[in-house]
Amino acid sequence: MVANFGNSRMGRVFPDVEPEPSALVDDLLESIRCFGAREIELPTFQGRILAALIAGCSTEALQRHVMRALSQQTDQPLARKTWPERDYTMQVIYIGPHEVHPCHCHHNVVSTQMVLAGRVFGREYERVRRRADGTLLLRPLSEGWLAPGDYLQASEMSRNVHWFAAGDEPAAMFNLNIRGFEHDTFDPRDGRPLGRRLLDPTVGADQGLVVAREIGVAEAYERFGARPLTDFPLPVAAANATRDSALDTLAQSRT
Repeated sequence: MVANFGNSRMGRVFPDVEPEPSALVDDLLESIRCFGAREIELPTFQGRILAALIAGCSTEALQRHVMRALSQQTDQPLARKTWPERDYTMQVIYIGPHEVHPCHCHHNVVSTQMVLAGRVFGREYERVRRRADGTLLLRPLSEGWLAPGDYLQASEMSRNVHWFAAGDEPAAMFNLNIRGFEHDTFDPRDGRPLGRRLLDPTVGADQGLVVAREIGVAEAYERFGARPLTDFPLPVAAANATRDSALDTLAQSRT
């Protein structure tokens, strides 16, 4: 396996992408507008994003992006916009065979990822607190395979940390993230860059929690970018091994 530094944005500014006209993109943009204007709260926003994806994941427009991502082996942006203090990106991301997105947390990011093709092995954690030495204490929440329809949703104070990789075959995943939209943040809002903070969660355990230290991009990909997650057993068992599935969510909404 070859480390792919390109799957980490890490402070880079990408050019704006005009929204592609589709019902899915229109619904997502309207939800972003409402959340940014404080017309809706975070749980409502995330619920709307998920509902729009459930309705749109099998549409011809989105499936065209999935096929293009897999055939071209590149991410397929649907819309992107950057302002001085916030931005959003929606895209279908390509994850090559065995490609790893090393463990990372986020500063002021709300995101939804849904697997659309292939399978992805993932772990989720929640940040609990920082120790005096600056390391993070994490609560492992789940680990396992994500199949099409399975999803991850993260926010500043919920399920903020994840680590995932594709299996033997390539995968495509829908990704929506908005950055800079939350007022209350885990770390101070002191001008620090938005987005990923790469982590080494193999330091050890402390009172039933995982100890993790922040590391740089080069170290993260050197240590974790070419190895499966199973090479690094959890020092603390995950709270549960269940996966969130859009198909289950849709079934529940109809009962």
